[in-house]
Amino acid sequence: MHALSFLGGRLRPHRRLLTAAALVAVLFRLLPLQVPILAGALIDGLNGRGASIWGWPLPSETPAAAVQLAGAILSALALATGLAAYLARQLSSRLSRGLNRELRECVFQAWQETSIGFQRAQGAIRFSTDILPRTRAVGRLAADSIVEGLAAAARLVYPALMLLLLDPVLALIPLAALPLQALLTRIAQQRESRFADEVQEAAAIRKRAFREAVEGTETIQALNAQPVVRDHLLRADEEVEEIRDQASGFSRVLTGAAWSLAALGLALSWWVGGTRVAAGETTIGHLVTFAGFAALLGLPLRRFTTLSRRTNRGLRDLGRVRRFLENAAADQGRRGKAGTPPQFGAIELRGVSFRPGGAEVLKEACATVPAGEFIWLRGPSGCGKSSLLRLIAGLDLPDEGTVLLQGQNLNACPAEAIRQLITLVPQSPSVFTGTLASNLRLADPEATVEAMEAACALAGLAPLLSSLGGRLDTLVGEQGIRLSAGEAQRLAIARALLRRPRVLLLDEPTAPLDEEAELRLLETLGSLTPAMTVVMTAHQVRSLSRIDRVLEVCDGRIMEWPATLRLAQTERRERECPSS
Repeated sequence: MHALSFLGGRLRPHRRLLTAAALVAVLFRLLPLQVPILAGALIDGLNGRGASIWGWPLPSETPAAAVQLAGAILSALALATGLAAYLARQLSSRLSRGLNRELRECVFQAWQETSIGFQRAQGAIRFSTDILPRTRAVGRLAADSIVEGLAAAARLVYPALMLLLLDPVLALIPLAALPLQALLTRIAQQRESRFADEVQEAAAIRKRAFREAVEGTETIQALNAQPVVRDHLLRADEEVEEIRDQASGFSRVLTGAAWSLAALGLALSWWVGGTRVAAGETTIGHLVTFAGFAALLGLPLRRFTTLSRRTNRGLRDLGRVRRFLENAAADQGRRGKAGTPPQFGAIELRGVSFRPGGAEVLKEACATVPAGEFIWLRGPSGCGKSSLLRLIAGLDLPDEGTVLLQGQNLNACPAEAIRQLITLVPQSPSVFTGTLASNLRLADPEATVEAMEAACALAGLAPLLSSLGGRLDTLVGEQGIRLSAGEAQRLAIARALLRRPRVLLLDEPTAPLDEEAELRLLETLGSLTPAMTVVMTAHQVRSLSRIDRVLEVCDGRIMEWPATLRLAQTERRERECPSS
């Protein structure tokens, strides 16, 4: 019921389009059902028997006149059916696309506004291969369950009514088989549904395994592990197919039995009806009309079976999307929405504890980063440096304690306001398929060529641009494969500088750089202060001349190193005032 109410909420703004699509789909399904009436009238007209179409008598003078009129009506019916088919597809497609686009946009926005911890728990691969594809369920449900469902219902009810109008007694034969046929079909569908979740879970595991095998090709080949990985993939694929076969085996028997009943009802209708024609109790045309509707009677059941299966699968998919959105909303609810945008000032951590995945990384950590200083944040691998930067950037939320900027709790501020002031360059920054310019303009879509070139010069990308003839429209390859690790790092820094943040956070920016490039980068970062606060993590740095303060993360706490700070100040004075 939750999934149905969620679907109703998504459909509400599209009521008019949904109604129009349903009406045209019903018309499309009903128009061809007039053929048995026309065929029966045509046969009786050819035999010189008094024939009529929908109560209108056909010309009885000559068979040719009856044929011409029936043929003209059949031609008009064919044209109307074609037009209705086009409009039905067009309206259903428009409805489905609109609903899918809106839900995908909603899911994308929810994902982007959640914390890194939430995204880590959900898994980026699972989001892209499991949650995001399920957003198409809302369009399928609208087009299949509602539009096509109403059309199928009309196609079932109309032949049943016509059979009762034509011959109530004879109609009992095909109608009697209908409930048993529906029951067998329903049992087959329920059996398949019991396996549906298991099939989807196995298919998701298979998809992840294939994706990891493709992305990890280099590692697999380096380890000569191709046979192991191949066997693993084949087992995953076989498991999916085995579950599907178990789900469909019994249903195939039931489906065959259901259609045998439908065929038996049609055969009995011809048998009994033919006996009546031989006895002169009815006409051949009347029998053809009756048998035509009897043949059409069972067809919608197969459609209902397909629609029901799709509806159940769609509701499950939509339920997963709804639960994701609810969990994302709960995560977003941890952050304030209406706080005053923070201003440039000192960053302060008060009793911050952080336990991603249950493991305690920071424990009641306290520290102050004065505004406009260049800070080196050091510590061993896994001590929590990267986590600390994400907390300051507002990408993660502390489990306890607060992070403040100029005395204002960042957790109470809208994420958009925080990201206007604070920018983080992660240790492994993403470079997107496209050009240098398209990657830079992620930070500022309106950036001019001059602004991008200036940012690249500051980040140390001038040699790369020079080698490319200064062309910012140079393609970087898929995921930046044409760039070295150092070039990708400097591109990410240039992208961050284009945002003109007041606080710049860099996670291990010197790791892929040689000594000369590192010294240039440290000089550049130091020149950004005091207009900007710069916090940089690194295991070691080759020069302390530009660094104002050194903080170290140790055992979940943050300590300042005055001795290191004095050393940095002494080195800076020696550089600025060399002895003669």
